[in-house]
Amino acid sequence: MIESNNVSPLKEEIVDLKLLLEFKDDDVIDGFCQKYDVTRDDANTIFEDMLRFFWLSEKYNSELLSVIDHPILIIDKMWHTFILFTRNYVQFCNTYFGRYIHHAPTTISEKKEHKKKLKKEILQEKGQRYELIYEMLGKDIFIRWFLIYPDQYTKDAILKLRKY
Repeated sequence: MIESNNVSPLKEEIVDLKLLLEFKDDDVIDGFCQKYDVTRDDANTIFEDMLRFFWLSEKYNSELLSVIDHPILIIDKMWHTFILFTRNYVQFCNTYFGRYIHHAPTTISEKKEHKKKLKKEILQEKGQRYELIYEMLGKDIFIRWFLIYPDQYTKDAILKLRKY
């Protein structure tokens, strides 16, 4: 298991991932499909990946794992859709995590701090993050998040998928 200054120990009280992945919200999926030109199956997969992201971010209380960067930008778009269904989102957060999960975009000052970091330090953090994601979510999810999504859902591609 990975341990570093950036990753806290596992929170044992977090809901089991298999149980979390049983959660469905057709309103959110429908809303996503209305906004983006994706199949319902793709929207369901992205929704489940958003649930995985929540689980991983909550399982490890770590800024390292609560980052949505370019490869998984489509997960962020699903999160935005989910938040719009406020009652559903609040109930989900409270039921599965015992608290509201805030969406906190990267601030300008955080971006400036990131730019001050040495390239070696940034690559080391990214490596730790990728290794942990691979270890906790498996090879197939890792491949989808960091090989398929970055190719299929670039910023430009997401803009082209928007229906309005």
